Amino acid sequence: LVIPTEVMANVRTSLATPLAFSGREAESLPFYVEAISNHEALGGENAEVAAQLRNNLAMTYKCMDKFALAEQHYLRSLETLENKRGRKSESVACVFNNLGSLYYAAGFPDQAKEMFEDGLQIRTGVLGERHRDVAQSLCNLATACHELKDNEAAQKHFEKSLTILEA
Repeated sequence: LVIPTEVMANVRTSLATPLAFSGREAESLPFYVEAISNHEALGGENAEVAAQLRNNLAMTYKCMDKFALAEQHYLRSLETLENKRGRKSESVACVFNNLGSLYYAAGFPDQAKEMFEDGLQIRTGVLGERHRDVAQSLCNLATACHELKDNEAAQKHFEKSLTILEA
């Protein structure tokens, strides 16, 4: 019995995701890697699925404090999504925010701020200035500004985020 690659990719994804999000990160890794490989081999729209899975895999590596591996997968995810959807898409903004979170956790607030600014710019353009995801991006940026001792900018971003969320 030969099982189609797409079916195997979907089953592996279905195994990886709940494992990663239930504290069993190490067990999820081989399923993510194989699912990504399967989706990339299928090509076409599956390349975007593989990029989203790379984003999830990167989050998993980040949770495991494997920052270099997380960065590698975030960057590959970003490259694929930018090539497929263009720079101005919510999925690209999401990866920028995740990269910012990684850099922040790894102790690189300057790089985190850059990523958060890129994510905010894209989200504002795609979703509008009053969207809750824009508010989340503003909070991320405010946190990086605070870490960099720019408390005036941090306060401005936190206040703008709060205004959006209250509306």
